[in-house]
Amino acid sequence: MLYGVQIWGIQSNKQQLSQSQIKPLEGIQNKCLRRIAGAYKRTPIAALERETNIPPLNLYLDTQAQQRALKISEDPIERSTRALLQSIWQGRAPIRRQRGRPRWVTPMRPKTSQDLLQQRAQERVLQIRQRLAALQLPKTNQRPQHQPQRRP
Repeated sequence: MLYGVQIWGIQSNKQQLSQSQIKPLEGIQNKCLRRIAGAYKRTPIAALERETNIPPLNLYLDTQAQQRALKISEDPIERSTRALLQSIWQGRAPIRRQRGRPRWVTPMRPKTSQDLLQQRAQERVLQIRQRLAALQLPKTNQRPQHQPQRRP
């Protein structure tokens, strides 16, 4: 049902799919979850997802897209392709300014949706690392001192 979601699950403006696009997929997922869990029609969706250990569809779509973006950013072919595209972009005819002394300005290459997604995924990784670092307790080599109990 979600084959290739890493590609089609994110729009070109870095946003997730709209709710109207996700709604039919959620309906199918909900029917399947009810069958798997043997739940009644009135059982809340969140309870079914928790019971079957399946994340909500919008979170799954976003997670898969970010994981793919991080994996692709480390690929050597992707790097060489990006470098080639950057050199092509810089080789374009520059834009001439209208006022003042004539100057030629090379326009900046606009970020693609993949670039924006990779940036968002890297920001998320940094957030997770900061939270993990904050949760780690300071390591001490001292053992807790055991005080013998005194009997009256």
